Amino acid sequence: MTYKERLKEIQANLKFLELNEAQNLGKITIPKGFTIPINRDSVKAIEAGEFSFNFFHIVQNMLFCVALCDDLPLNEQYTVFLKNLFDNTEKKYLEVLLDVRFFEEMLYKAGIILGYSKYANNTEAHLMSAYEFIDLYQVDNDEAYLEIARQELISSYKMEKRAYTAYLLSFIYHTKKEYDLAMDYAEYALALNPDEKLESAIKEDLVEIKTLLDIQTANEFMAMGDYKAALSYLTENKREDSWEQNYMLGEIYLALEMPYEAMDNLKQALEINQAEPDIYEALGIASYFLGDVTNSIKFLEHGLKLDPKHIEILKNLATLYSKTQRSDIAIKLLDKAKVFYPDDDEIDMIIDRIKGRLQ
Repeated sequence: MTYKERLKEIQANLKFLELNEAQNLGKITIPKGFTIPINRDSVKAIEAGEFSFNFFHIVQNMLFCVALCDDLPLNEQYTVFLKNLFDNTEKKYLEVLLDVRFFEEMLYKAGIILGYSKYANNTEAHLMSAYEFIDLYQVDNDEAYLEIARQELISSYKMEKRAYTAYLLSFIYHTKKEYDLAMDYAEYALALNPDEKLESAIKEDLVEIKTLLDIQTANEFMAMGDYKAALSYLTENKREDSWEQNYMLGEIYLALEMPYEAMDNLKQALEINQAEPDIYEALGIASYFLGDVTNSIKFLEHGLKLDPKHIEILKNLATLYSKTQRSDIAIKLLDKAKVFYPDDDEIDMIIDRIKGRLQ
């Protein structure tokens, strides 16, 4: 479920009720007529038609609303109330608000803690909130969570520069493929004297980030059509144990019509990673340019086993089969591709070309 879907579901479970009498919460009073957000957990009992409320849950609902329900008209009222509450309540009582262990909905828990971090506004609160949203991202792979975590970590880092906070920011920028920033924060983390375990993790990440940054730079050269510059840059910065770099070098050599060199690099990539279908696709193309149609088909077929929906493999394999008098197999492959990619006009063009040869 996406962030927006989860948020909509939680909001749908919130109801808004006006208090028919004032409620005293220690030094704070919720006045009569105040509209409170309730859900199933907010109601302790119903006796003679009267509700008995759990006000910790109601305050948690308010925290969730001001954190994530941007368009709620009542948020201004809740913001004033919560500020007054946080200013006049002992910390030990406020900490009870964060006891969200028994709530199953991860976004609800994260929203409460995010709301708390707004009022506590300290390093620990922002960091705690960031953890929750990173966990949500790792479950749902929705970048909306990653962005909230990033904002919370930036707030925390501005207040106190910690190695672990910088490391988490590096992780977020790495995930977002913003490798320059990922490298910057990894280096900041190292400079902040991390413990031995964290230092080892940071150094390991730095190697990977540097590799991906080099690939990104080479891609930028390729996007400008300057394959020679891409080749020069990547060769100079090559890591022998990186399948990504070896694969990209293979692609560059293919673009430069140098299939022997492409084959050497692609085989190195394959030694490191046998599970990447793109490598088999590139090996199939290199083999074809070298005149080895049999091995070209074998590489492409293996890649297709790994990813039956790989559009380029489907097209290339169909083209090869049509050239080896097996047009029936070629058309079956293209019909399958059409199911996966109904809007790809090139598939129809290849089918028409093959059928034209048969007439």
